[in-house]
Amino acid sequence: MTLQVRNERANRMARELADRWHTTKTDAVIRSLEGTLKAEDSKLTVQERIKRIAEDLAKRSAGRGRDMSKDEIDSLWGHED
Repeated sequence: MTLQVRNERANRMARELADRWHTTKTDAVIRSLEGTLKAEDSKLTVQERIKRIAEDLAKRSAGRGRDMSKDEIDSLWGHED
């Protein structure tokens, strides 16, 4: 997947940052975006962070799973008869 910067001002700033950091424009853009995302994340409340994590985990899960019987739950807790 490629990212093409067609805006001359953005391209110029990416080149300037890359020159300052002695790296490529791609690396400069990635590092800059990572820093911005980290700064934005630091503004989130604990509840917003937890909600974001929960949503991410829900997207990654294969599904809800299956309902377990009471006997299966008891067995997991070591409450077998």
